[in-house]
Amino acid sequence: MIMKSEERSDNNKLGELLKQTAGEKQLSLRNFAKSLGISHAYLNKLMAGVDPRSKKKISPTITTLLKIADALETPRAEFLRQCGYPDK
Repeated sequence: MIMKSEERSDNNKLGELLKQTAGEKQLSLRNFAKSLGISHAYLNKLMAGVDPRSKKKISPTITTLLKIADALETPRAEFLRQCGYPDK
């Protein structure tokens, strides 16, 4: 099934947020990944929302999400909301 572009962006709020933040900070993929404490290859997958080889959706662990939130100096709960994760 082919998703509409707006469905894709809704399903990858994390990727959109990361792209926007990298652009605002004017950082290369490698430098942004380094500042987040993750590999540039993994950051690229998060931004795309899928693994380019397997075409499967990327689902980062909560540990990774919290690490990124901390690196961005964003309150964890706010970061998770921005990424589309529901409050619990």
